[in-house]
Amino acid sequence: MKLPERPGGEFATRDLHFFWLLDGSTSMQGAKVQSLNFAVANAIPEMRIAADTNPKARLLVHALRFASDVQWISTSGVASRSPIPPVPMPEFEWGDFIKADGETAMGSALAVVGDEINKLDLQGRYFAPVIVLVTDGLATDDFEAGLARLMSSTLGKKAIRLAVSIEDGSSDVDLDRLQSFIGSPTIKPFRTADTDKLAELISFASRTGIERSSQPDAKPRVEETPRVDIIDLGEG
Repeated sequence: MKLPERPGGEFATRDLHFFWLLDGSTSMQGAKVQSLNFAVANAIPEMRIAADTNPKARLLVHALRFASDVQWISTSGVASRSPIPPVPMPEFEWGDFIKADGETAMGSALAVVGDEINKLDLQGRYFAPVIVLVTDGLATDDFEAGLARLMSSTLGKKAIRLAVSIEDGSSDVDLDRLQSFIGSPTIKPFRTADTDKLAELISFASRTGIERSSQPDAKPRVEETPRVDIIDLGEG
């Protein structure tokens, strides 16, 4: 017996949930957190362009800061420990909203996103969620438990997961854990030691994630050897 078609048929709009996971720990103080806030704001036009390439996708943006705990960030910069409804991409704005102070509860951030994704109506139709994780350090909580919680849901497993690693002399990033978060051997963390390059990296990562989710049959950009993902440790 053939099931009734969803209203709007194959042309019905589907939601694409995009999650920023942004490191607000003490080690991000100074130029790194300033560059991070600028980079998120700078990525907005590219995200809108990527979303507009598929009129069947409705891009909804969530932003979370993780430090000693996990906070949801509104488009006015208000922080809340309770989930904040996602913002449609045309209305999404960003300012100097990430403050650097505290530990690095990265595992808790993954768990919180996993719980939120799990709330989505699995009877509905969604594009794969996109999660962009930006960090400069090691998780100070149980990263593996958080990742397991994220991966416990169907949409969590299907999510496009990308990571940006900010590396300098004071950073101690666990690339193996970031790779396990990404979950694909062909996609590596985007790495830079130059905060001036962070905006380019984050713009590329966010646009790529949206395109991979909303246009799954298109040629993946991540495997196209983007020039911005080459690590620069400032050597020599």
